[in-house]
Amino acid sequence: MLQPRELKLEEMGDLAEIIPGPEPELKVAVHPIPRFESHRRPGIIPVLPANLSGNELKYITDAVETNWISSAGSYIPRFEELFAEKMGARYGVACANGTVALHLALATVGLQPGDEAIIPTFTMIATANAGYLPGCQAGSDR
Repeated sequence: MLQPRELKLEEMGDLAEIIPGPEPELKVAVHPIPRFESHRRPGIIPVLPANLSGNELKYITDAVETNWISSAGSYIPRFEELFAEKMGARYGVACANGTVALHLALATVGLQPGDEAIIPTFTMIATANAGYLPGCQAGSDR
């Protein structure tokens, strides 16, 4: 039976450079949950505060009250038509999320396995995953 043996760094050669050192001490800070009715604390910058100063609240309320918050209502087709018109395109297609939109865009331009798609280095994984979805699989031998 093999017995574990601790190697010295000199014995490991080039492997010593890729072996991580000891784990750093983990410090957990628990912050109290802020009360909703309290005012925002100085220093906190909201991602995007809601701006319902126009007709937004009216449209949101109508969509929820009439259960037209999916493709069954009039809002999605109307948005697609107005967006296409604004972009000077024949059609506009609303998507459930950005990954679906990227996948459709890649499929539309005909990206095939082995093709190169350049993406930003500072992004989220959905950007790269869009090329690997079924039917597209850019850069994959699958």
